[in-house]
Formats: sequence, C-alpha cells, structure tokens
Amino acid sequence: MYPSRQSNSNIVAQNVLNDDHKSYLLSRGINEKVAFKYGFYTASPSEAKTLIGQQLKGLAIPCYDIDKEVVAHRLRPLKNDWYSNQELKDFYLESKGELPKFLSKSKGETTEEQRINKAYFPPTLDWKKIQQKSSIDILITEGEIKALACSLHGIPTIGISGVNNIYNTIGKMREFLPELEWDCDEEFRSSYWQGRNVGLCFDSDIVSKWQVQRALCQLAKEIKARGGKPFMILLPTEANGEKNGLDDFLVKHGGEALERLIQQFKILQKSKSPILAWDNEEKQYSLQNLEPIASIKGLMAWSCLKDSLVHREGYGWYEWDNKKWKLVSESKVMGLLQNFRYSNEWLNLNDKTVFEDFKGGLSKSEVEFNRSNILGFNNGYLNTDTNEFLPHDKSYYVTSILPFDYNPKATCESWLNFLNQSLGNDTQKIEYARAWMRWILTPKNNNKFPIEATLWIVGQQGTGKGTFLNILSNLVGEENYGVFTPEAITDTNMLFGLVDKKLAINQDVTGFISNIGVYNRICSNELVNVWNKYHNQFATRLNTVTVLAMNKPLSFSGNGSEGLKRRLHVLTFDRPPENPDYDLSEKLESELSGIFSWVWGLSLTDTKQKLKWRDTRATSEIYESQLTELLFLRETFPDGCGHITPSDLYQQFAEWCKNNGYGVSNSQNFYLSLKKIDGVVGDRTRNERFYIIPPMGDYHDESFKNAETFTITGRDGCDGCDTPPVTGSNPYTAGGVTGVTGLTQKFSGQKEKNNFDSKNSLLSESKPVTLQSQQGFDPVTNPVTESKPVTPHTQQGLQPFELILSEALLQKLDTIDKDLLQIFNNAKSERNIFDGLISAWKNEVERLGKNKQWSKSEFKKKTGLDNPMDADYVQWLDFISYLRGLKVTPKPSPKKAEVKKTKKFIPKPEAPEVNLSDVLPHLEPGTGKHKRNYVCPCCEKDYLSVNPGKGYKCWNKETNCDTKEIFKGFVEILKEHNPTWQQYERDFQQWQDEINGGGANG
Repeated sequence: MYPSRQSNSNIVAQNVLNDDHKSYLLSRGINEKVAFKYGFYTASPSEAKTLIGQQLKGLAIPCYDIDKEVVAHRLRPLKNDWYSNQELKDFYLESKGELPKFLSKSKGETTEEQRINKAYFPPTLDWKKIQQKSSIDILITEGEIKALACSLHGIPTIGISGVNNIYNTIGKMREFLPELEWDCDEEFRSSYWQGRNVGLCFDSDIVSKWQVQRALCQLAKEIKARGGKPFMILLPTEANGEKNGLDDFLVKHGGEALERLIQQFKILQKSKSPILAWDNEEKQYSLQNLEPIASIKGLMAWSCLKDSLVHREGYGWYEWDNKKWKLVSESKVMGLLQNFRYSNEWLNLNDKTVFEDFKGGLSKSEVEFNRSNILGFNNGYLNTDTNEFLPHDKSYYVTSILPFDYNPKATCESWLNFLNQSLGNDTQKIEYARAWMRWILTPKNNNKFPIEATLWIVGQQGTGKGTFLNILSNLVGEENYGVFTPEAITDTNMLFGLVDKKLAINQDVTGFISNIGVYNRICSNELVNVWNKYHNQFATRLNTVTVLAMNKPLSFSGNGSEGLKRRLHVLTFDRPPENPDYDLSEKLESELSGIFSWVWGLSLTDTKQKLKWRDTRATSEIYESQLTELLFLRETFPDGCGHITPSDLYQQFAEWCKNNGYGVSNSQNFYLSLKKIDGVVGDRTRNERFYIIPPMGDYHDESFKNAETFTITGRDGCDGCDTPPVTGSNPYTAGGVTGVTGLTQKFSGQKEKNNFDSKNSLLSESKPVTLQSQQGFDPVTNPVTESKPVTPHTQQGLQPFELILSEALLQKLDTIDKDLLQIFNNAKSERNIFDGLISAWKNEVERLGKNKQWSKSEFKKKTGLDNPMDADYVQWLDFISYLRGLKVTPKPSPKKAEVKKTKKFIPKPEAPEVNLSDVLPHLEPGTGKHKRNYVCPCCEKDYLSVNPGKGYKCWNKETNCDTKEIFKGFVEILKEHNPTWQQYERDFQQWQDEINGGGANG
C-alpha cells in the first residue's frame, strides 16, 4: 500500500490548506471540510519530494482505489507555488514550453512502480456494491477532483489522470488500467462492466480537440470490449466562451442539470443517429456529429442559462441582475442564444424546437413571482413575516426592489417637518398619508386587495403636492412605478406596463375616465385584460396602487360611479410654505431609508384601520363636482324640471358634453346613471315616458352626508370621518360604538343590524335624556318635550340602555312631530324605538289606504334599501314624515255619460322596420375573449351576438336577457341615431298631441 501522509515520519501529521488551495477547491465544489476529510492538503517542497520525487510546493491530491485505500498522490501546483522552485519552473518552460497542471511520480524499475497511471475511486461511495450491480450507471472523466465533485452529488464517477492515461507501459507492453478490468467469475457474466451504461464525459472543448476525441473513442472501445455500453456526454460551453469541466458545470449549474444531460445523451446513444458510433468493419468508435439534435440543444442552452433567465407565463422574459429579475425583450434572449450557439460551434439554431424546449424548461407560473412576504432593497431582502433580513436570492423571483438600503435605525427629520408644514400639523392627515405610503410599499399577493381604494391628491402649485409625489416616486424607484393615463384606460398594452408596479401614478392628470368599470377593477386588484405587445392578450391582476395628482379633478361617467364612490380617497394640499426651502428635495432624497423606517413603523393592521377614514367633505365635493351626469343636471336644471322626455334630455346632455370637453356615454348608460341620482324620477303615462328632475343647484350625495355625521368626542379635527380617526402608530382602541343612529350600519360596532333582543338593554327606571353633541356628551333641552335619559356608551362597560344620537338625528328631532319624539323619550330599549317607528309607519299607510307592498316599494325608492331593517333612524323618520305629507286621494265620483262629438280621424303613424344592419354600427363592441360580440343593451355585458341574416341572442347566463327587451333596446338605439326613426318619433308625438288635445280620433 502507498504510505499515507499520517504514516510517513517525514511528513507533519496535521493537515493544512493554504488560502490559495482552499479557494481552488471551493471553486470546484469541494469545501474545506470535505477536503480535510478526504486527504487534500498543502504539501511543502520537502513533502512533495517524498510524494512525487520533485521538490515543489503544491496541493497534494490522494488517489483512492476501490477499497478506499490511498495508493498514490498527485501534485497540483498553482501559480504562486512555482515560486518555491524557480529552477524547476525554468526547466519546464524551456523544455515543454508551458508549466504542467499536475505532477506525478516518475516511473520506477519494478512492475508496480511502472504503473504510474491510476484510476481514482471517490471514497464518498461504496464502490464494491456499485461494482457488483451493473444496473447502476457510471461516469468516467478526467481528473480526481472532477470525479469527487460528481460523487458528492450522488453520481458514481471514476477519475483517470488524463484522457490518454488509460494505459501503463510495462517494458514494451501496453497494459489497460488493472483497476478498471473488473473481471468476475460469475456464470452469467465475465465482467462487472457487462450490460452497464458507461458515460464518458470530458471537458466541453472536446469539440475542437481531435486528440481528446480520439482518446474518448479508444476508451469507449475498451469499455465495449468488456461488455459495457459506452455513451458520450457533451458538456456545453458557456455563452461567453468559458469552457466547462464536470466540476465547473456542477458548481455553476447544479446536479439536476447534469443528470438531465446524462439521461438525454444516454437516450440519444440508442437512437438511429448517436454521436458515438460503432463501426463493425473497423472495430472502432468514431464521433459522427458533435452538433446534437434540437431537443438536446435546447436542454444544453437551458442548463447554462437557467440561472440568469426565466420565462414568466403571459409576461415574457426576465434576466437576473444579481439583485432582482428584470424584464427583458425576447430579442435580447435570442441574442444570448446566438452567443451560446457560437461558443458551442453549432452551425444551426433556426430550428423552432430548440427555442421551444429552451423556453419550456425556463417557464415559471405567475404565482411563483413576487411573494407577498418578501420586500427587496439595494442591500438585500426583508422577510416581512419574520422581520429577517436576507441576502439577494434568485429563488424568490423578486422583480422589483426599492432603490435604497434597508436601515431600520435611519431617521427622517426633514420629511416630518415638511409634512407638518404642508398638512398644517394635522396629525390625523399625516397619519392618513403615512398609511397610504405603507399600503403602496407593502408586498402584495395575487389576490383581490383588502384595501380597495384609489388616492387623488389635489392642490395648487407650491402647496407641497409635487414634493410629496416626488418622494413617493423615489421611495418605490423609477423601475417600480408606471405612468397611468385614465383616458387610455382601455389600452391593454398600457395596462400591461403597470403589471407588478408598486405604484401607478400621474403627477398632473387631466381629462376624463373613459371606463370607470376598469378603473374600479384596477383599484380592487381584480382581473383586467392586458396585452404584451407582439405576444398575447390575457387577464391578470396588476398588483398596483393608483395615485393621481391634479389641479382640477377628473371627470367621469355615472355608470359604475357607485364603485368609485366607495373607493375614492382624497388628500388635499392647500398650505403654501411661508419660507420655501429650495434645497428640500435633496434633503428628502437623502432620507429615503429613514422615511421608509418611519412608514414601516405602522403595522399593516393599523394601515387598514386608518385607510377606513377619509376626508369625506373633500371627497364628496370632488365626486359630485366631476360626475358628468350630475354636473350636467346642476348646470342645466338648477331649479329642476317638471317634465322632459328621455330623448330630449339625452340630446341636451350630449351637446353639453361636447361643449365642455367631456366624453359622451351612450344613451343606455346615461339613463342608468340617472336612476342612481337621488330625486331624479323616471315616470310614464299611457302615451309617453318622461323624467322629473328636482332642483339640482344645492344637491348633495346622501351617502357622503351620512358618513360625515360620525364624530369622536373629546378629539380635535375629527369632523367628517368615516371611522374613528387615529393618531400615532398605534390603532384606535376604543370599544365599538353600538346603537349608532344617523349613520350607515357599515361604520357601527355592531355585528348584526338592529338587534332587538339584547338582554342588557332594559332600563329599570327612566332618567333624563342626554344627547350627543360634536364637542362631547352635554345635556340638550328639547323645545318640543321634556327629555328623558338615554345613557351613553363608555369604554368601562355597558349601561342598561345606550343610545348615541348623531348630529343629523338631533336636527331631525328638532323638527318632527311630538308623538315621534315621544318614541325616543320613552324608550327603554332599541326594541321600544323600532316598535314605535313601525307602528307610526303602519298608521300612515292605513290612513293613505295603501297596502304593505306599496309601502315597501315607496321606501325603496326613497332610501335605495330593499330591507327597512337595514335603515338608520334618520331614514325611518324621513320616510314617516314623507308619508304624513301625502294626502289621501278621494275616490272619483261617477261622471255622467257624455255624448261624444264626432271628431276627425287621424291614422296612427306606422313604426319603421327594425333592421339589424342599421343597429350594428351603433352597438358597442366587446373586449377580450368576447371581442367578436357586442354589448347587450339589456344587461350591458359583451355577450350579445348579432347576425343580420339570422338574428341575435345574449349569452349571459346570469341575466338570461329576454329577446323582447333586447329588441326594445335596439329601438331606443335607432331612435337616437337613425333619421327615419327620428322622423317617426316626431310624427308620433304630433299624432299624440292631436289625440290628447281632443281634436281628433286615432
């Protein structure tokens, strides 16, 4: 046995690796621990003299046999090691022209000493078991380090000391390496190689070295002679021209990529066109074609480029830039593939299969990108669940990072001073802005947003609005925001540009929101159609938050405006600085890390709570002033209108929009929008339809008014809040408010609406009424009757009966009848109140001689609520007051029969024929997967298919639109656009006037 290092008295027993040798082994996939375990060490010149007979410093590499015994050493001198023996270095340069990479012991006189070439069996595996089981595939490669690196990945690999070193010369005879003979005396086989697949894998530059190709063919011949099944594994060269050995490839691309290559080349060897071909006549192997088939080309490209490229389904290609995955064009990917082709000396890359296999191997689903708990920075990733800071890692598939370092200890004094000046030291407003910044920066999953909102920032120049937006943009970074244009909201290519952007922003937006429905879906992160130009169109969630800044608010159509009403948030800047700081922008940009730390100090739970609040006064002013239908009615009918036909009203609306630069919605959407404006009533007689428009000069949306009545006692600046305002970074912890009146139930602390059965709501004896004012709970003397107590809710506990009266209800109680006020004064529970209100309601309905169904229908018209139990006290009182204002209609007395006078006969005009070819040009086309359809005038969804020669049908299964109703919609469209139908309308109106005037018979 060759003497081990520990057994030789001339060698120090302690293994040592210097830094150069550690780095060399680590670059080949062998760490220091593994190196020490398997006998690698830095040999001094004297130690090398003992090992190989030459006095030179270097890395000593032990050679193991199949029994895990060290039988030899080789020396790997690195660049700096040669300085230990300058004379030897000069000798090799003069005689060989280059320095050898490895040195072995010279031949001796005995047969064993002449066997200087050895096969290396990595001691990580049990080679006795592998030898006896021929179903286990084995690789043979050049070099001990490569063989050990492969075996560490679980791939059995034998190393030879050089491509030509499969023989030893004994005297004048050439002998195949005895360690690879593997003879056996079993009955069914003579060698352990028999029937075994043996992969031969040398460095990737074999394609240009004929000597290495010849050596591989000779090794394959020897394996075949012993019953083995050799096949060649061709390693790819990197796209930059850097060659790969087995150890290099494993370090760069991993064991999975190598195992895939092994399997594919083994399959290729069994095909009709193997690379390694056997010639029966010559009894020799040859390499037929070193340019593999298309599928293996794709696999080789995948193996080398998989760590720098990924294909995201539906979105395109991304490239790793050592910090994040960056979206790149397909042309750049094709350029990288061409470079890869040149490096591997392929003649052809035009085969579509190559690209498809390459693309398929690199494709990842959308859900693997941008995890909701990972936030990227310049210096690493923050796990927002555990608050752990991690190094950049491509496996997280992060596509955006914030453009500054994460530093939780950073501060932002200038930023806080700016907010205090710009927002008038209004703590509530500052915390509101902070919550919006926190929501924008929060990583989001691919679901509907829990916060469905859009922020409009309104303010004149010089009030701080621009500075706030600049910092917001700088916080997310230039690559993480996109410009959002509401007028182009149906441009699917523009929407694709907003995918995964933290912020969709426009710092000076003007114009008209052309499609309010799409805008609402973006705010809620619902599916919208996007188009990756020159690729495909598909539906996805943008995962972006919209922030629009404006001097003048955007206008929008009423169709879908209810969705915008609940999503719209407004932040106003209206305080110009007294002493402007012209260096403020630079100061704030230097505080980005501190601004982030300040924003991130607000938890996501607190953020959701704070964004329930909104400045409803500013929001309602903007909403009402920019809703085009409402703005039209205000300007055109400030004093109202008692009777106007739909066609005349729409014609005036269209002209008004044109004169004022607004987009014109179609007539069906216009009529739908009118239904949603409180007070506008559509009615009809036997002969015509018409609208009654109330005075619109002082119109205000009741939904905003109700929200504004909520106040918090003992706090400043809280008027007009939807929810309790909060200050600081802690949530508002006051108990839920129960029994709130004059307020939509959405903002009450109750889980169930109008719960009558509370056991704790009975009062043993009556006390004087205490009504809530905006300043606090103060006794209020009511001029109508003496007050009895209603005890307020406190945080310490519940009194026997609690009732907090809002400002709206207080005002209502001042004006209603005495008997209704008595209901509240005598109440001992909420049940008492509702029993009294229901009784008063019932009495009025009986007085009017109406039934219960009529009453519910009227209530819905006035409040928009299907269930009266969903209403608050103010709505109940309003409706009862409305009923009391109605007079009982006396029954008409029977009239005496009159002798009819003979009148002239006027024939009724005949309606023109409805021709589908006339309707088609005026139908709104569908979008997305329904782009071949049209928008149905009945359900307003793009499910309508029309064939002028055959007919029409709406395929909306949810509404099952009746063909008669669709036909009526076609008629309305023709009345709006077709001259023949417009003439018919005029003739019909004239005929009706004649009949109603009594001058003719129809």
